[in-house]
Amino acid sequence: MKRRMMILLSAALVLSLLAGCAVPGLPFTNSDTEVEPDGPSAEPEIDGGVKDSTDPNAPKTIKSTEITRFSCWFSTIPDADPGVLGNRIVQLTAERKGDTVSGVYDVRSEGGVKREFVADASFMDELQGIAEMYDLAQHNGYSYHVSGIPNEFGATLDVEYASGEKIYASDNQDNFLSYGVMDALLQLFTQACAAEPELVATSVEQQFEDAAAYVAYPALTVDETGFDALRETLSDISVGEAEEGHGAQERFGKTPQNGILYYNAEAELTRSDTELVSFFVKASRYEDADWENEMTEYRGYTVETATGRQLGFSDVVRDMQLLPVAIEIELSKAYPDLDFYDDMAEFLRRSVESDDGNVTFALSYGFLHIFVNEYIVADAPGGLHITLSNISYPYLLEAFYRTAPSRHILTLDYGVDYQFDSYTNLRMDWSSPSEYEPDITWTATVNGVVKEEDYYGYAPTCHLVTVDGSRYLYLRVPSGDVSMFTEVYKLTDDGLQLIDTVPLSLRTPADMDPEMMRMDLNEIVYSGTTFLMPTGFYRVGDDGLPEQAGSLFTLSGAPVALKQSGRYNPADRADAAASGGMWNLVAGMQLTPLQTDRETFIDFITDDGRVVRFGIDGFRDDMQLDNWGTLDDVFESPNG
Repeated sequence: MKRRMMILLSAALVLSLLAGCAVPGLPFTNSDTEVEPDGPSAEPEIDGGVKDSTDPNAPKTIKSTEITRFSCWFSTIPDADPGVLGNRIVQLTAERKGDTVSGVYDVRSEGGVKREFVADASFMDELQGIAEMYDLAQHNGYSYHVSGIPNEFGATLDVEYASGEKIYASDNQDNFLSYGVMDALLQLFTQACAAEPELVATSVEQQFEDAAAYVAYPALTVDETGFDALRETLSDISVGEAEEGHGAQERFGKTPQNGILYYNAEAELTRSDTELVSFFVKASRYEDADWENEMTEYRGYTVETATGRQLGFSDVVRDMQLLPVAIEIELSKAYPDLDFYDDMAEFLRRSVESDDGNVTFALSYGFLHIFVNEYIVADAPGGLHITLSNISYPYLLEAFYRTAPSRHILTLDYGVDYQFDSYTNLRMDWSSPSEYEPDITWTATVNGVVKEEDYYGYAPTCHLVTVDGSRYLYLRVPSGDVSMFTEVYKLTDDGLQLIDTVPLSLRTPADMDPEMMRMDLNEIVYSGTTFLMPTGFYRVGDDGLPEQAGSLFTLSGAPVALKQSGRYNPADRADAAASGGMWNLVAGMQLTPLQTDRETFIDFITDDGRVVRFGIDGFRDDMQLDNWGTLDDVFESPNG
């Protein structure tokens, strides 16, 4: 590699004449390495002048094994084939302070990142292991400097030991560090930066257009404050998704005889935390009666939480050369009956490198979702979905994107292979005798062990709940036409172990926080006039089962009319604050169920937003509402 840089010298001289030694967009210079300069020169430097200050007597063996300070600066920009390192400038520093190590990981490139970290003293032991493995002391004393070239080439190494011994080497033209040592250092520092992220509440809601044909698209919002940049980006994405829906509606052709034209885009959150918010949109459309098949395509979005910046493949994937190869391998495994194009690999490579959207992704915990719009790899109108797990491809992603909260929840897709660790694999499928049959056979395969269940109506929605290393599968199971309940399974080495069947069903889209899950209670409270479906917040207990996390439950149900007029007299200040004080209730007034604590009160709300709180003796169908009587005494029957 040395001396081939001389070929670039003339171009570098032009750059230096135009812009000095600074390169626009690359303000990172060797002066940032904290390395002491060689001292004032007796003569002014001349562009292109070479200064070789190598000390041939510098020791090539270091007796001490205790590093106290480490600083390394290197560039891979001039490399024609940088491999997984990419073309970038890297600054790594670490300093021991007592029992801890303070470090900085700073990468300058397109979409660069700077992170600070604190590690325990063992970090320096690992660093010393790298120094010994790659014999960093062999470079000690080397110093080579070419005047006038931009500060985007070469490398500098500066290491201090507790014994006072040092390793110092510098070259501003060629990078003297081996590929192996740079790779090892990057892995060590990125892993030190990989702090466990905290979950961030992000909501996904489906928007519907009141049109002659069916049009639906997602809208995403951040529920928590302090994420203004993220909120703005998600708003922009939601506007774009709405425009996709409106565009499809404008393209609707003639209406089919037996059916309806439609566009349906649904978003699925795959990650939402202080590091990233990532999700994918599955858009299914039937725009013309002459179409033979439904068209399906995927769009993936990954947004940096702190900055709101949308990330592409090159931002999160460490090995861009491996990525298209891995996609081709997994596609062939997942879709063995699909007739792929002979040049599929080239199409994949081009799309990944250009981020043109034909191959897109969403980042999750433990694996990377990959979506391929089918027409670029096969003659078909659909979209393909695979996952690349951290187990099968351990160094595909940057280390700080491989971390996960210890407790989180994910929605799982059908027909996709998931690998959660070295011994837990899961795949779910469903089948039906025909498109007109309501019976569904659900199949789950865990480590080769197959489990089948029959359900009526449609396949269950499945959520993976992770609690401190244990994994549970929550199935939102249909029961009859409208009722739902949840089956909870634990994932074990031997397959799925049924824990319990609970009268709760997780709402979709699911909150990603297992400490505060929104669930519907399937135990209906009813009377002759109304029925109520209490819902509320739950947490996943250590046994994998949901347990109540709050005392307030939301009620859903049709509005009901009062039988009699009367004066509403709040019981206390809290009730008065909720309702707006004393006022009259009029017979025939419509009240809509709102909320209850299932023990002491039940709230209804009027059309103008006033809350009526009734005290109750017990949450049952013959409950007493203060001195008003039972439900049958208070409300008109909806059937007259």
